[in-house]
Amino acid sequence: MKKHGMLLRIAALVCALCTLLVLPGCRAEPARPEEPGEEGTTADPVVERLRGYVGSGVTVTAVEDYALNDFEGAPCHVLLLRTSDGRCFAYSVPSDQMYAFSADAVLQYDGRLDTEEQRCRYLLWMSDGEASFYVNNKESRAAWSDEEIAAINRALAGGSAMPASAAPEITEAPIQQTAPEPDFTARSGQYTILAEYPALFTERVLDDGAIAALKDADLQTLREQISTPADFAAWIDTQQAPYVSNMVNNSGGQRILGADFAFLWYQQMLCTPAMASLAVRILGDDIPGIGIVAMNMDFQGGVLVCGNVIPTDGGYYVFSIDTMSRRWQQTTNMVKEVFPLIELTELSDIAAYCGSSDDISCPGGILVQGFYLPTDTETVLDRSYGSYIPQNPESVVEFYRDEAYIAGGEERETGHIKPEYIDRYAISRMLGGTTLTAEEAYALLDMEPEAVKARVKTAADVLMYMLAAKIGDCGGDRCKRIDGREWHYNLNAFEVMEQRLANCGASANLANYLLEGDYEEIGFILHAYHIGEGGGHVYNYIRYEGKYYIVDFSWFIFGSYRPESDFPVMELDRLEDYGTRASELYGGVCMVLAHTSPGQHLPNVFDDENRVYAVPAGAEYTLLYQENGQNSYQLGEYPLDRSELDWTIFG
Repeated sequence: MKKHGMLLRIAALVCALCTLLVLPGCRAEPARPEEPGEEGTTADPVVERLRGYVGSGVTVTAVEDYALNDFEGAPCHVLLLRTSDGRCFAYSVPSDQMYAFSADAVLQYDGRLDTEEQRCRYLLWMSDGEASFYVNNKESRAAWSDEEIAAINRALAGGSAMPASAAPEITEAPIQQTAPEPDFTARSGQYTILAEYPALFTERVLDDGAIAALKDADLQTLREQISTPADFAAWIDTQQAPYVSNMVNNSGGQRILGADFAFLWYQQMLCTPAMASLAVRILGDDIPGIGIVAMNMDFQGGVLVCGNVIPTDGGYYVFSIDTMSRRWQQTTNMVKEVFPLIELTELSDIAAYCGSSDDISCPGGILVQGFYLPTDTETVLDRSYGSYIPQNPESVVEFYRDEAYIAGGEERETGHIKPEYIDRYAISRMLGGTTLTAEEAYALLDMEPEAVKARVKTAADVLMYMLAAKIGDCGGDRCKRIDGREWHYNLNAFEVMEQRLANCGASANLANYLLEGDYEEIGFILHAYHIGEGGGHVYNYIRYEGKYYIVDFSWFIFGSYRPESDFPVMELDRLEDYGTRASELYGGVCMVLAHTSPGQHLPNVFDDENRVYAVPAGAEYTLLYQENGQNSYQLGEYPLDRSELDWTIFG
């Protein structure tokens, strides 16, 4: 749980695939063997299988035909069906099996892909709008028409055979080059930053009322209705989600560009790469040749300066469409990973702008790579020590690359992350110093958790262990929906030690476990930011020699352990005093509580609709601060069965 302005390296919703837990009682029903229908029709088995499940008056409301040559090592061709009573079905053509799920079972997909049943459930979850599909440029999927759906319903009602439905041919999707092929060998090094937008950018076709009606529209409707950059910017202004920067998409630091992916989480957070991706899809049929340019800058941990490309008669315009919106213009305290409106003769000249110390929006950054994406194809950029490697290189042109700088990436990123350098951190001189040597810290990596716990005695020892393990960012909270509420919690200490990944709550769980019994008291601090400004945050408090210390181990992770970063430890005479002082460390905090636990921190719910930050009913805690106001969460308690989610145990 992190604030968008301070702890920016967060995972997008894709991380939920690996962290969602399945509710008990939500298994898929086993397929019932039925006699096949008439030969020569591909849809007859669908009817025969469905007859064993649906009752009278139940109709099919949607069918999606999905195919992929290689899905986790197996070919896949599945019909995804939904019925009028809210149930979900998946018919596998290769195995002639029907899998049935309740809507809740689909919602609580647990991230596994080992069996055909699990893969079908995953596809239903994806088609329900929770996240992007598998590999967009290798898959084939199409929704059945109303006429085809009506035919299956007639067959269900009357027993008649359905007309054949041709299975899609699975091929590699061709790359549609809609923009003129840029000449990346010619570079003049010249660019012009325009002070005013030409009419191409400022023209409004839709009035404010029509734009407001599109606030929650689907992607196809937006494509049909929005035709100008100014209308697109006006649509951004209808969104309530916070703007964030330096946003990666998972714990591996991947960047994912593509409208389908971006559209699935823009309502939770807005960022420049997502808006550039959506602009290509939404404006692609109105502005011929619109594409994406993305420049990798080594600045504050890595920034992808992203924007759109529009070819002109004599060259190109490059700009970030969200800079035209009031929402972006009113956002402060964030890295400006955007382009102003720039005019170029050759697209490769954008490298001159990004290499300039005067004009670039992140001065002091070093240009590492430049990418051009000419089409609306989902592109995954894998991160490795500050540079990116496209998973699907056929959809992207890398036109700039600093080979020498990339070669030194590993040493720059991790050379300082060693327990030998513990003295560089202020925490090494506080809370009892260190009891470990660097050699002993490395030896902990091969020990069982109980043995590590026995040898770690101080907060500085915890940091030495983290340095030796190079514990990285796990990419966000775990979430589990119980009784309609989404509970947030994190990896426990055993999982952190096994995976060597953590975030704020997970690193607090680790410290709580390793230091249990080593100090007069150790516990958790949970706080909430103002509604819409970043959710919440979790860290530790430690009582030592009669004083209380606020220690946030996640800062080391999110700050890449760089000693020059600010990793303060606050000292207090009384824990109660921290509530009014939390803003000194974290800014706009509206609620602070403290609690102890032999296991993990309290799970919590961010209920924006009721403006409640909730913890489990009956939990023991101390409320240190509560701010009243329209934009403040009020602390509440919601029932939670510990058999569903028990925060007092590990494993």
